[in-house]
Amino acid sequence: MFGNTAVFLSAKVGKITLLCHILCAKLGIFGRNTLLLPPNCKFYMRMKKSFYILFLFFFSLPLASYAQTSLPDIHVEGRQFVDSKGNRRVLHGVMDTPSRYFNSNRWDQPGWAWNKTYGTDMVPYCIEYFKSLFKHITDNTNGTYCDVFRLHLDPCWTNDPSKTATGGGGEDDISRFSRSRLNSFLKSLYMPIAKEALGRGLYVIVRPPGVCPGTIQVGDAYQQYLINVWTDVAKYIVTNMSDCQKKMMIELANEPVRVLDEEGYDSDYAMTDFFQPVVDAIRSTGFRGIVLVPGKTWQQDYRGYVEYPIFDTQANLAYAVHCYPGWYGNSDDNHSPASFIKSFKSSVPVVKNCPIVITEIDWSPMTDVLDPVNPKKPDGTPNYKNLGTWGSANTSKWGNDYKAMKDYFGNISMTLTSTDCYIDGESAHKRDVTEYGLMNAWKSDSKWSEGYKESSSYACWEWYKDYATDPKYKDNTVKTQFEIDEESKPAEEEYFPMTAEGFNPSIYEKGAFDPSTGLVTIGKYGFAGWEYDEAKDFTQHPYVIVEIEGSPCNGLDFRIFDEESYWSKPSIQKISSEKTVINLARQVKDEVGGSLNLKRIYRTGFWAYGGSFTLRTVYFSDDGVTPATGIDALYVNPTLESDASAPAYSIAGERVGADYKGIVIVNGKKYIRR
Repeated sequence: MFGNTAVFLSAKVGKITLLCHILCAKLGIFGRNTLLLPPNCKFYMRMKKSFYILFLFFFSLPLASYAQTSLPDIHVEGRQFVDSKGNRRVLHGVMDTPSRYFNSNRWDQPGWAWNKTYGTDMVPYCIEYFKSLFKHITDNTNGTYCDVFRLHLDPCWTNDPSKTATGGGGEDDISRFSRSRLNSFLKSLYMPIAKEALGRGLYVIVRPPGVCPGTIQVGDAYQQYLINVWTDVAKYIVTNMSDCQKKMMIELANEPVRVLDEEGYDSDYAMTDFFQPVVDAIRSTGFRGIVLVPGKTWQQDYRGYVEYPIFDTQANLAYAVHCYPGWYGNSDDNHSPASFIKSFKSSVPVVKNCPIVITEIDWSPMTDVLDPVNPKKPDGTPNYKNLGTWGSANTSKWGNDYKAMKDYFGNISMTLTSTDCYIDGESAHKRDVTEYGLMNAWKSDSKWSEGYKESSSYACWEWYKDYATDPKYKDNTVKTQFEIDEESKPAEEEYFPMTAEGFNPSIYEKGAFDPSTGLVTIGKYGFAGWEYDEAKDFTQHPYVIVEIEGSPCNGLDFRIFDEESYWSKPSIQKISSEKTVINLARQVKDEVGGSLNLKRIYRTGFWAYGGSFTLRTVYFSDDGVTPATGIDALYVNPTLESDASAPAYSIAGERVGADYKGIVIVNGKKYIRR
């Protein structure tokens, strides 16, 4: 019918066809109402010939590319995204999926059954819907400032409807996947949507159809599935959208839970062995855009990549992470910026060296509205709903601490879990109005009519605008707080801090530590020292030197653990004098005889049968004699204050006065001044 043809052409041909569309609309040839005209309508028949003449004329002209945009290319440079103009880019946007169900049936047409097969007749309506969304999420005049869009290649299009599902039928079931349908809809649906996004100034992240099964293993069918999907997607982009490939990112998988190596073990290198062949397949097509690597445990755990990194021939690799309230040890009931930073760095240590994109995140406050489906929890208590997000939290609590963590690292981009977590999709679709998402949730309940102001939507309208308009977020000369902290932190502070906060005297059995004197008390068969939130690399210097004052306590030794468990086997070095030099290369695990994995040290410190000793310092050395830093290690010296005549300097090298508190350098040695 005429209406279908016109909308289809509008989605396929571009701006020139849009002129035709407008002209025909003015002539009354087609529109939404035309769909209601019977095929033998005299008006329809009379205008059909005129329309075809117009169509042939416009179609003969050079087609305008949807990808024509001033959007600069983007690439990985160190731990940041940097565009082709040299600007640092931290991106902010939304994710959405072309699915009638997930789009709240907004582009359904009259007469379509709920179980109607996804086919080419649906494509024009879906594309038009997304064109409208992109307009509203980039509407600066009304306050929206998205610059990235995560596109799900929803399996409702790629599954073969003629096949019977044999894997449960959920989003993790690939038994009905059709490679030919993927390629067909890449051409007619997915990439036209991507081009519309690019044309609106949105970088595009492409996510594969569906989600990972609960367990995936190196060499299994799902690994081959990802290789097939991304080979076809990357090849299509390189062949048909070559000028866009550096504006697009490929996110390898969605929410792996458990990743096993080839032998079936949950090893540290399993993720690398699983995803390395997928990256290689993508690069073999010539695709040069950014590849986003996921982690396990629903994209929360990236620790295995520290020792077993993925190699990328283009050096254009970043990581896709998910973050919801309650994850990383932070929620409305237990939250702080410091806790968020500490936990995130521990679970996602790649944030220190590579860009991160949090590709799923949302939150909204709990209401006093009971869930109509499950009004009670399993324990019988009321089960209340939030405003319609996956995560439940308030911006003033969990949300602001999340942002503090994000800004601390300064290299974390994000896409909200759905468009409706940012704008009100219903208002955009039906009234062409840009409004806060979730603002109409439970509006009939006066108590919660303003609840959306504590949600991701209200917060991100403000945040996204600041990120887009404040030059400091794109200025490569402005260091993040993480970078400042890393540069100013001596190794002894990071590895062997002599402070009440850094030194734990009660790792095993109750002990005590006085940082003003260095007196360490160890409980019976106890252990005192340092535990690291993330594994530390001890390969940078060959020696660790321990200095004490006086005699060691009963059976005192220094232990180094290369496993997280305290009950694992450490290396043991006896402390028998005031200065003990530990040759790291010669350390072996007690009773086992195996060498330490010096790239992954989780715990260091002192064991004894019990008793007390005075600890002066622990530091690295390159020669076994002098500290590796060129100045002596951190000393606890209660008599420092009496040496008022000696000049004192801060860690940054600036001379400081007698009232300066903290770590100071006096006569080439570091001291704590309180």
